[in-house]
Amino acid sequence: MYGVSRPQLHNLDQDGWQALLHKELEPRGVGFPFPSCNSLAEEKCSANDPESCKDGDEGGHAKSKYAKGTNTKWNNYLEKIEQAVLEYTDCNQDDCSCHASMIDTDLGVWEDSGISRENLESAKQRGTHYQIINHKLYREKDCMFPARCSGVEHFILEIIKKLPDMEFILNTRDWPQSSRYQDPLPVFSFSKVAKQNWDIMYPAWTFWEGGPAVWPIYPTGLGRWDEQREIIPSAERDPLIRLSRAEPDLVDAEYTKNQAWKSLEHLFLCDSVVFHVGEDWLEFFYPAMKPWVHYIPVRQDLNDVKELLQFAKENDEVVHDIAKRGRQFIWDHLRMEDVSCYWLKLLKRYARLQDFKPTQNKTFMQIMAR
Repeated sequence: MYGVSRPQLHNLDQDGWQALLHKELEPRGVGFPFPSCNSLAEEKCSANDPESCKDGDEGGHAKSKYAKGTNTKWNNYLEKIEQAVLEYTDCNQDDCSCHASMIDTDLGVWEDSGISRENLESAKQRGTHYQIINHKLYREKDCMFPARCSGVEHFILEIIKKLPDMEFILNTRDWPQSSRYQDPLPVFSFSKVAKQNWDIMYPAWTFWEGGPAVWPIYPTGLGRWDEQREIIPSAERDPLIRLSRAEPDLVDAEYTKNQAWKSLEHLFLCDSVVFHVGEDWLEFFYPAMKPWVHYIPVRQDLNDVKELLQFAKENDEVVHDIAKRGRQFIWDHLRMEDVSCYWLKLLKRYARLQDFKPTQNKTFMQIMAR
C-alpha cells in the first residue's frame, strides 16, 4: 500500500496493479497534497487567457463542479458523486448512533430465540472465553494473541461498571468463525463478510494496541488510535518525502507498503482519496461510510481501476472533496469515545439476549486495568 502521494487502493496486493499505480500516477498524483482551487485557476489563466483571471467567479465554479457538459467524458462518475452527496445525511455526533445499525444487523438473528448456554458452549472452540460477573472481567488463561486480547480488554474495563453479567466468546484471529452455511454461533469477530458469516462484529483491538507492526517506527504494532489520529499524516515525515521527490540526489525517502487492509481508518486521515476494493469485507464502522461520498468504490475484480485512476487524475477538485469528506467522517465519528460507546451498546444489547444466568468459572483469571 503506497502512501499519500498516490490514490490508495484498499486491499491491493497484486504486483501488476502496483506497477499500474506507478505508471498511471507519475509524475503527479491525485492524493495529498492536492493543488488548491486557486492554484489550478492560476495555471489555467496563465496558460490560456491572463485577462480571464481578473474577475473569477468562485461561487459559479463550485456550482459547476458536477454540472453536465463540464466534462462529458466523466459525466457518469460525476453524476454518481453528485447524487450520493445529495442523498447522504451525516450522523449525529452527540448520541453515538452512527454505527448502531450494525449492532441491529449482527444481533438480529438472536432476537427471537435468544442466546442459550448450549449456543455458547458450541462456540467455545472459536475464540477466547470471557465472563463479566459483578462488574469484574474474567478470562480463560490462554489467549492466542495476548496483545489483541489486551487491546479489547482496555475498552471493556473502561465501561465495566455499566455492564450486566454475561459470557461471550471473542475471536482474535484475522478471519471470522461462524459460517452462514451452518447454524449461527455467538462469536465476536472484528471483521467478516456479511453474506457468509454470522459473527458479531466488535471494534478491533488496534484502537488501543496489537495492530500490525510498521518497521522501524512501530515495531511492536500500531495502537493508541487517540494518538495516531493526531499525527497522521506525520508532520515530521511529509517534508522529508517532498524533499526527496524534489531533490532525489540529495535524499532518498519514501512511504512504505504496509498491511493497510487492517487499518483503513488510518488511510482516511492521510488526506488522500481512498480507493476501496469490493464491498464484501466489513468492520463495524464501514457501513456508515458511503461510496462516492467518502471514498471511490472499485470492483472486486479491479476491472474498472484503470478508468477510475484516470478519472481521479482529470478531476482533482472533485476527488479532493471526496478525500476531505472521508477524513472528516473518521475525525468526527471514529473517536475513542465512539469506540467505547459502541462497545457499551453492543455488550448491553448482547447481554439482554442471553437466556441463562452466568456463574463464575473459578479457573478463569481476573483481568485488571493496567
